[in-house]
Amino acid sequence: MLAMARALMGQPTLLLLDEPSMGLAPLLVEETFRVVKHLRSEALRFSWSSKMPTLRFHRRHWIRDGDGHTILTGTGESLLNNEQVKQAYLGM
Repeated sequence: MLAMARALMGQPTLLLLDEPSMGLAPLLVEETFRVVKHLRSEALRFSWSSKMPTLRFHRRHWIRDGDGHTILTGTGESLLNNEQVKQAYLGM
């Protein structure tokens, strides 16, 4: 949260987050999502790198392979229903 606050002091229009929920307690993860949702309503854009399932939270998603190549893109809903995503992340 402190790192996010420091980044926001410069009044950016785009904030890049890399695993912002890693190592946080579940209540802090919820608070982080709440803050990001509020900031997004203020016209701040985000690029979020996370292994955490955020498909319901963000509007648009890009799934990349280990080399950084985009392998899938779409809305959260379309990716939640995608068989490749289910197999890779949910083992279904």
